[in-house]
Amino acid sequence: MAEALERTKRYFLELSYKGTQYHGWQTQRNAIAVQDVVQKAFSQLMQGHVAVVGSSRTDTGVHAKVQFAHVDLPTSFAPSRLIHRLNALTPPDIVLHRLIPVDSAAHARFDALHRCYTYYILRKRSAFCSETHWCMERELNVDAMRRAAHGLVGRKNFAKLSKRGSDNLHHWCSVDCAQWAEHGDLLVFHIRANRFLRGMVRFIVGALWQVGTGQLSFKTWQTLLDGSCRLTPKLAPPHGLFLTQICYPARIFAHAPPSNFSSNRCSCNLNSYEAAENFF
Repeated sequence: MAEALERTKRYFLELSYKGTQYHGWQTQRNAIAVQDVVQKAFSQLMQGHVAVVGSSRTDTGVHAKVQFAHVDLPTSFAPSRLIHRLNALTPPDIVLHRLIPVDSAAHARFDALHRCYTYYILRKRSAFCSETHWCMERELNVDAMRRAAHGLVGRKNFAKLSKRGSDNLHHWCSVDCAQWAEHGDLLVFHIRANRFLRGMVRFIVGALWQVGTGQLSFKTWQTLLDGSCRLTPKLAPPHGLFLTQICYPARIFAHAPPSNFSSNRCSCNLNSYEAAENFF
């Protein structure tokens, strides 16, 4: 008689990573993705394949201050003891933080209520920020960029501000926060929405940069938002972009959810200069 399968329990894994050396989060052919590295660490420790399903499929070179993934683990393992052992199996640019027990049907991607992204533009050359900021020496009309960003809020069709060829059934997203903050030479863009399309934040930042340089008129920007524009906006480089927050409903957690999971804490944070220096 076959041995009974060992019982498993579902957890949300909280992790962060610097995406410079990786081809995004999701597993790809002939390229190393963050998901590959994390799954390999779990599988090595568990001595068998362990699937790790992420909340957001970040692009090549994009970073994550916060990423969540769900994983099913045998009940015989104590999660509090796993993180240290897992981090010993991952490179220093991927850090696993904790495992949180959740409902057996909880899904890291499909149960997310909101996601938040932050983009960093540094208006000077830097020997230290070239992999985490879009560095440039160019004057920008920040007031015009702020005015244009206000138009993003609401439920809109972002087909003109996303990559083609994706598997999305539709291009409608609900944005409830889109703001620029200015800290000396540092410009920080925050955006929060219920979902994001492939390349969406990078196209938005690139188009807003064009507004700030005067290459894109406010009228043309509005046609990008209503879908009537035939132009393809600039795609901002990936290295300035960070996934910074994901919010979930309290019902999916086995116990009281940690404070940073609560949906009412998922907000655009304009005090971001310190956060930019302490991501890793």
